[in-house]
Amino acid sequence: MRHMAIYEHYRGLSTGNSQWVLVQPPDSFKARVTEYLTSAMVARVSSGSSRLTGAPTILHCMFLAAAESCWRDYLNYLQAELTAMVQPNG
Repeated sequence: MRHMAIYEHYRGLSTGNSQWVLVQPPDSFKARVTEYLTSAMVARVSSGSSRLTGAPTILHCMFLAAAESCWRDYLNYLQAELTAMVQPNG
């Protein structure tokens, strides 16, 4: 079973910056975040802005969607474990 951890440090309203640390993100999740950040950087360069554009909570939504997508697999795993305990020969 794979687990992912996320840490965010928000630097406050004065800077509006955040630092993110992702521990063991799935490859599919890394690809989605990379795609989003790449397109945001292109938009930033095109607009001449010094900041990334887009909704500030989009990364939060991506993290929640990644966690939710694995929830069914985790429940199936737990069901198999419980079934094995209840029916050890079956």
